[in-house]
Amino acid sequence: MADDTVAAMEAVELDDEVKPKADAAKEDAGDDDSDDDISMGDDMSEVGGAESEDDSPEWDENGDVADQLIQLSFSEIKIVYCDFLSEFGAAEPFLLDGDALVAHALKTPLLDVSKGIQTLHVVHIVESVLSSLSVRGANFEVFFFEGNTIFWKRMGAIASAAREIVIQHLSLVNKQKKLDGKPVAVNLHVVPGTWWSDNEEWTKLLEVACPAYIMTDFGWSGACDAAVLDITRLFVHKLHFDHYQVVTISDLEMDGSHTMSNNMQPPLRPSSRAKFSFAFQKMLSHHSAALTAVVPGAAPTLEVAAGHDERDMLVVASLKQAVAGGAGGDKAADLAAAMALCLSLTRTLPLSERAFPIPNEAWEAWNAEAGGWCSAINDFLAAFAASIGDTLRTAEAVTALEGAVVKDRSVLLADSIDGRLLVVVLARSLDGSMKMTPEQSAAAQKVLAVVCPGDTRVAGKRPKAANDADAEAAKKLLAAIAAAAVAGRLPEPKPLLPLDGKQLISTVLEGVSEKMGHMEDTTFDHNKHQLGPFRDRRYKDVEPLGDDPDPYAYKVVDDVIVIRKANKWNSSSRQAQLKARYSSGYIDSLLLGTPLKRQVIAQPMTTEDFERRRVTSLERIAEDAEQERRSARGAAAARPESAKPAKEKKEKKGGKGQQGTGKADAIRAEAEKKRMLEKEGNMMARLVHVKNMAPKELKTEVEALIKHLEDLRICAEKCHAEGAATIALEAELTALRHVLDGCKRDKKDNLLLQRHVKRGFVVLQRMLVSCRSVMTGDKAEEVADAASSLGFSDLAAAVAELAKEAGGAAAAGAKGGDKEKDKKDKKDKKDKKEKDKEKDEKKSSKKSSIQLPEQSAIRYQVSLAAEYLRRPAGVEGDERVPFKPDDWQRKLLDIVDSGNSALIVAPTASGKTFIAYYVMEMCLRANDTDVVVYVAPTSALVDQVYHEIQARYTKRYTGDMHMTGIFNTSYREDHLKCQILVAEPECLEIMLLDPANSEWVKKIRHIIFDEVHSVGMTGGEVWERMLLYTSAPFLGLSATLGDVERFRAWLEKVERQRGRDLFFVNYTERHNDLCPYIFTERPSFDDQLIAMHPCWAIYKKLTPEKRFEFPSDFKLLPEHCVVLHDAMINNDNSADLKELAPDTYFKRIPDPTFNISMRDARNWEQEIKKRFCQMDYETQKKVLDEIIKPSDVACSFVETQLVEKSERQYLNATMLPMIRTLGKANMLPCIVFHMIRDNCVKYAKEMTRQLKKEEDEQHAKDGHAEKVAKQEKKVEGLLKSLEKMGWNRDKGDDDEMTPEQKEALNEVVMAEAKLEKLKAVDPRFALIPPGQSQVTPEEIEDMVSSGHRKKFFNAKDPLHQALLRGIGAHHAGMPKKYRMAVERLFRMKRLSVVIATETLAMGINMPTKTSVFAGDAIFLNAMNFRQMAGRSGRRGFDLRGNIVFAGVRRDKIQRLLNSELPTLSGNLLLTASFGLRMLIKHASIRTQQEADVMEQARKVESFIDKIEDIVKTMLDDWRSDKNISVSEEASLKLAAMPTKERADYLLESGKEALMHINSRDLASSLVEIPEANRKPLLMMIVDERATKQKQAVETAVQDVQFATAATKKLIEIKLAVSSENPALQAERERINDIRDHNAKACARVLHTPLFTPTGDLMAKQYAHSFRFACEYMQREGLLDAYSAPRDTACIIASLFNAEPANFAAVNLLRSRLLEKICQRFVEKSDGSQEPVPNKTELSVQEHLITIFCHMFATVKLPAWHAAFAEANAGKLGGSQVVLPAIDPQVKEVLDVHTQSAIAAATDYWRAFVLAFGAELGEDNTLPVTGSAWPATTDTPLCPPLAELSVPTNLRSRFVAISGRGDASSDYKSIRELCETMRKNLFVDPKMIPAFEAKEPLNAYILDYWRHHSYKTILKHNKISENHAWGFLKHFALQVKGLFKSLDRRAKFAPYKKGIHGEGRNLHTVFSDPQVNVAFDALCKDFGEKFSNIAKEQDHV
Repeated sequence: MADDTVAAMEAVELDDEVKPKADAAKEDAGDDDSDDDISMGDDMSEVGGAESEDDSPEWDENGDVADQLIQLSFSEIKIVYCDFLSEFGAAEPFLLDGDALVAHALKTPLLDVSKGIQTLHVVHIVESVLSSLSVRGANFEVFFFEGNTIFWKRMGAIASAAREIVIQHLSLVNKQKKLDGKPVAVNLHVVPGTWWSDNEEWTKLLEVACPAYIMTDFGWSGACDAAVLDITRLFVHKLHFDHYQVVTISDLEMDGSHTMSNNMQPPLRPSSRAKFSFAFQKMLSHHSAALTAVVPGAAPTLEVAAGHDERDMLVVASLKQAVAGGAGGDKAADLAAAMALCLSLTRTLPLSERAFPIPNEAWEAWNAEAGGWCSAINDFLAAFAASIGDTLRTAEAVTALEGAVVKDRSVLLADSIDGRLLVVVLARSLDGSMKMTPEQSAAAQKVLAVVCPGDTRVAGKRPKAANDADAEAAKKLLAAIAAAAVAGRLPEPKPLLPLDGKQLISTVLEGVSEKMGHMEDTTFDHNKHQLGPFRDRRYKDVEPLGDDPDPYAYKVVDDVIVIRKANKWNSSSRQAQLKARYSSGYIDSLLLGTPLKRQVIAQPMTTEDFERRRVTSLERIAEDAEQERRSARGAAAARPESAKPAKEKKEKKGGKGQQGTGKADAIRAEAEKKRMLEKEGNMMARLVHVKNMAPKELKTEVEALIKHLEDLRICAEKCHAEGAATIALEAELTALRHVLDGCKRDKKDNLLLQRHVKRGFVVLQRMLVSCRSVMTGDKAEEVADAASSLGFSDLAAAVAELAKEAGGAAAAGAKGGDKEKDKKDKKDKKDKKEKDKEKDEKKSSKKSSIQLPEQSAIRYQVSLAAEYLRRPAGVEGDERVPFKPDDWQRKLLDIVDSGNSALIVAPTASGKTFIAYYVMEMCLRANDTDVVVYVAPTSALVDQVYHEIQARYTKRYTGDMHMTGIFNTSYREDHLKCQILVAEPECLEIMLLDPANSEWVKKIRHIIFDEVHSVGMTGGEVWERMLLYTSAPFLGLSATLGDVERFRAWLEKVERQRGRDLFFVNYTERHNDLCPYIFTERPSFDDQLIAMHPCWAIYKKLTPEKRFEFPSDFKLLPEHCVVLHDAMINNDNSADLKELAPDTYFKRIPDPTFNISMRDARNWEQEIKKRFCQMDYETQKKVLDEIIKPSDVACSFVETQLVEKSERQYLNATMLPMIRTLGKANMLPCIVFHMIRDNCVKYAKEMTRQLKKEEDEQHAKDGHAEKVAKQEKKVEGLLKSLEKMGWNRDKGDDDEMTPEQKEALNEVVMAEAKLEKLKAVDPRFALIPPGQSQVTPEEIEDMVSSGHRKKFFNAKDPLHQALLRGIGAHHAGMPKKYRMAVERLFRMKRLSVVIATETLAMGINMPTKTSVFAGDAIFLNAMNFRQMAGRSGRRGFDLRGNIVFAGVRRDKIQRLLNSELPTLSGNLLLTASFGLRMLIKHASIRTQQEADVMEQARKVESFIDKIEDIVKTMLDDWRSDKNISVSEEASLKLAAMPTKERADYLLESGKEALMHINSRDLASSLVEIPEANRKPLLMMIVDERATKQKQAVETAVQDVQFATAATKKLIEIKLAVSSENPALQAERERINDIRDHNAKACARVLHTPLFTPTGDLMAKQYAHSFRFACEYMQREGLLDAYSAPRDTACIIASLFNAEPANFAAVNLLRSRLLEKICQRFVEKSDGSQEPVPNKTELSVQEHLITIFCHMFATVKLPAWHAAFAEANAGKLGGSQVVLPAIDPQVKEVLDVHTQSAIAAATDYWRAFVLAFGAELGEDNTLPVTGSAWPATTDTPLCPPLAELSVPTNLRSRFVAISGRGDASSDYKSIRELCETMRKNLFVDPKMIPAFEAKEPLNAYILDYWRHHSYKTILKHNKISENHAWGFLKHFALQVKGLFKSLDRRAKFAPYKKGIHGEGRNLHTVFSDPQVNVAFDALCKDFGEKFSNIAKEQDHV
């Protein structure tokens, strides 16, 4: 290994090479002017092409190597905290560093390393991480490096042994799985050698695994050795050198179904990579001594003994070596005896008898009193562990262990070391209390005999080296353990509250509550329940103010109303006109290029029409199902005639007695002929018009030819549709002649010639398909000649054959036609001149024709014209749609009409969206009240669909009703007053859960979930909940749905619960194919755009060990099949392969020379792939080697460029050449997808700059400036001449002008137009799509004008200038007007290129020919790739889509093309906030009478609260003054009495009862006491001399009177409600039905989750979690006795999108701490205010922001990152970077709530485990490998140990062996509680209504508030530009929402002065007014700073 290390250092020796490069790169980037600021690799470079300034630190030869490398890492490595499985794609493979994972496990605080170690616990931690990833769909393999052994040696013997045990445990389990015929538990690789030297095995693993990223750590967790820490950090840099992304293990957190961690991205700049290479070499050199191989100790020989398994072999051999080595001194043999006994016990002892709670104090005491034994244990365990490590590293030992593995027996190697068990066994042995069974003793003695041969010791007996003092010390230790064990054995909990009156909870708990009824606390009284500390009781039972606005209802900055004087610019009518024009233009652009016209919905369909369609659809669905069953049984597949789509029945022309006569028939025939002749005349006139309008440049410019050919095609198409086939043939012939002329003209330009040939072939193809019936005579001869000229002799032969057939048919039809001859002669004479002209053209065409080389028409179709292959099309029309639907589309229509739901999976552009608009149309035609909701994942798509609906339909309404409404997270309009609502999923959820919308919800007719695969993306939990909660039929649309069958089965289950069927429509054929290319900037055009053969992407899958199979979704285009077949023929010239040649294979179909269909090509593709798979490996390899060479060469060229340049430099340089190449290849327009917002803008600007530079250079050569000056002078002269004639510009009437003036004015206008053209952008230097004119500033202004006087177009803005040159940029952060202008111009084909992020991927209507993927990013995953690629080749716009990769590395391209769609593993549906929102809605469903009762009851309770406040103070003062002790027994007795009885007892007993009664009971009893007796009773407990107490009595008596009156009224209302009024009874039944419906919907959400990590038991766990959250919130005073929300709960619910910070905010509010923080003045008794020292408005704001940053802005920092930032404070551009620790007072409040939540959660979940123990199963198996330990028995197997153990129910028993119990005090955090639960139990922190602060956090919000520099937080706080804007906005809106909630209550919930206590002048129950003042100032200040970003960065 030492040699390898030296070689590695020599390989990266860069002293003479790298440093100069780095310096050169520095000079290229410019001088560093950052002073002492530490850069973070700012990406904010200006336009001009250069990469961002390289201001990273230079290497200091005298500086500390490690410090400098950390500084460089901080500066150059970009870190993004993300859900990596979602961002990379869950199906993407990745490699997981096992060494880093083991180090992370060893660092876990729960692991007890002070008393040895529990290797079983270590293995459990490792497997828990692997299991958590697997459950969430991760696809990974684990690797270890053998060379890392040298680092583990430095980590210590025990750590090193634990690592080896983990490796061998996984390896042996895999061995056993193979023996059992099962898949391996974990894909494991132990890589020989080291990673810092050349390692072929590692390289091979990377090639085979093709990982999307590597999961490791930036330095091993817990590594204290500097060398280990530094070198393991280098591993990340090594991966970055190889361009691999890194995800860190130490930052891994499971957030519901999401996997969150930090992604460390490789540095992009070559200069940065060079610096890292240099630093890498320096670090290796610095630690060269540490990299020297460590010679392992002598490993013992493993001996096979009867009854010994693999663990026994290892432990016995290692014990023997430890004893032989003298470890433990004179106590070695005694310790060996104890270890032998431990080994014996672990074979049979359940884990429940091994969980010993050893108190730290007792351990320290034993260590002091029996220190010799403690040190001996440590020495012995170290030697024992070292022996284990050395043994497991030898090949001989591994082979022996593998040989000991047998089938059907668990591998227990993981349980090799248990230090705590050793301590307890030894202590028991020392005090002589170790009792065991004979079997256990015999097994121990057997081991001891091998370890210490000849020794007479008896295991379990008192050690020979022990003395009485040792025994006494052991007794003390055992006594402490026993006491802790007794305390840890918890009684059966009774945490549950009664379910009386809680309908929603009872419904949800169906099947759960029955088993847990005995655990209810029946003594709980909500009214008497006392809240804990920091919970001001005044918040309890406060009636909700009303519906709080949702979190999207606010803006960061409130709109300011400015009153201006009305004029023509700002009048309301003018504003409305301009806005309407703006909207109308955008709307109209959405239908460009489609045949759709706006429909006026005027005539509604009747109920009978809908019923007819429903019945017919159900019949067809049943027939289709029966047909499928027959097909499955092999029956005839013929479709019954009755199953055909219904058509409108037409009445026959005549009826009985009304048969037409022969004369009438003749008249009708004559009229029809006349009509046809007239139609042919019109069509001929149209054709003549098209010919006459041919462009002048037709014979010189290709674009003019293309445009004219398109006009002729459209004309022929219309003629064919009208039945004028002859005219259609003439139009096609005209086009063919033009093509032949083009061929002759451009025969020297091979590229143009080939394109002409393709155009000619396509024209011939259309003629032969559409005009074959009229292709006779001269026309047929001309067509055949043209085909021959183009080189298609076989096509010419086909023409001749068709002409012969058509001629025969024409001759047959001519019989009996002599009567019409005269009429036709007249027409022929009339058209003679036109025909002569055509003959002349024909002769001219023949003269000008050329003869091209011969080629096969069949091969040409599939190799060069595959995009024109015939598509499948609908055959029969359907009355429901204006086109002929395909079978699958007709099925969709039937499903919708039948009222069922459907899941529709079809490729992009296949035509699936039509069904959504059909649903909308049916809703509009039904009535004016029903609603259809269209759900889309992004605001951009919501906005587009909203406008597209308006483009398709229009409808008039009476009253305040609208056709469309919109609701997204930033805008809403008419969302409750429309028939078609377009919304984001979060917004729909708000509407469905809003109690005020119950009636609106009933009107929903259908819900359309577009892009339903979003269920599996970030935010997917909202989609999933809505799919479950809604009761309306739905349509789920997707083109990229992974794991379809599982998702389908889940939806079917959901729909069955609703009583409906779910239909699944899976259409796999893409209408237009996608062809991939690689762009390279090479000189030759042929080398620039390389068509990528798909086999290149799967080449690595070809191995000699396994038969090759194509992936199921692998597709070859026809041209790819030709290439593959040719290569196969070249290497295997067998007969069957020749049969697959195109010219042979396709001859079996009719008309193969021109009529091959895509389906025929698909069948051919399958045959070729099948034949390829039958080849042997060597032949296959030769074939693929031949195919992949062009793609390999192209990728190698690109990767070489990316080494020399950064990605941005490369793309800056190649973007414009690439677009020009695409234009030359006829592949424009295109969308260039790039994932970094800032770069999208920069690339657009850079292309504009380059074009402008070229333009300026050319204009300088042409003398353009002189031309402009000359023209300006001419215009000026003409204007002067015109003015001399008496004309002026103010003269508006042309009639008053003289002819001379008019002529002069025309000259001026023409001259000005020429001048404007000279000044405009030169078309030669603009990217204008073919046939389109340039965009002008006036057009852009007109497109976006919405009524503002300020002009939009800014000539100085580079982005606006870019539009004039055909270039646009697009991302979500750009101004909305600009984005919409770009979208509209692109749809109008006025832009050639748009550079965009993924915002244009999700269904946006932006048809393009080509999708370009420029550069790489983690967000470019399988899902986004498919979505983006789907933008090209849209149906109805293009015949072929193109995908181009530019600046993307080979492995990423292959991974994208090979990638599978991620499986939909589901989401965490239940959170505490969502449960609260469900409760709020359910509680609001009530009759008016019930609402009156509740309101009156709340009034009564509020009066009781006031009385209680007063009497509590009086009782406390009285008892304190009289030294009265309250008897709890007497108090409970009084509390148990009925209120009336207690009142009588008070009057009878007087002071005796007052001594013990609690304040609440006294307050309620006073209401029942006669008025005259109230005051005397209260006066008994006051001092008559105390004026204030007497006043309090008066106040209390007055409040009692109010309470009495309120109680009386409450009784009256209840009596009225209970009356048998029919109307009231009907209303109650109606409301009960709504309640039941809502309760079932809520239950469905919780009972049918898609995410089921614990299987079928997950539904019960969700239900129980819901109960826990509800009842915990009730105990907290957030809900009332019936789980109805109180006002503070409504505040929590309104901030649901900040969960769990919403609970923290309200807890701070309830603690009154916010008042203390915000209090700047103290009110004195005289009403004056005294300032609080050291408090200013700014200091209060900063304090609040710091607090809220810990709640609303939790971006975690890696520990190393935070440490570096803190060490370099003041050098980071004004940013603090690391958020200061949370305020201790705030932390105290939050900790109290957290501990309370943990205590409740442990009780609730222990109760669940006790109730469902049988279903949960035994907790004795590891989560991944399934290795099992002995199960718990009713009788202890070893009583001496069992009595010291704490068997856990809630916590995993694998964790419990480290001494962790179930008591709430044993859990230090909510996350610990959730992550250490037992097997089959899943609880997520979000299910628990509490908040835990995280540290360290990024201080980007605080830093921005301080220096308000957006660029600084991007640069120094390292917040991604893609996220920074959203993060700032989210924070601002959360604080704004909290403030608005308080502000509303300050205005609408006033309370009387003084109710909060003496001297308090508070106006609301919620907070001191100073809180509102501080919040208001904070919101305004932050909002102003936020608005400044919008102005600076052009955000909106």
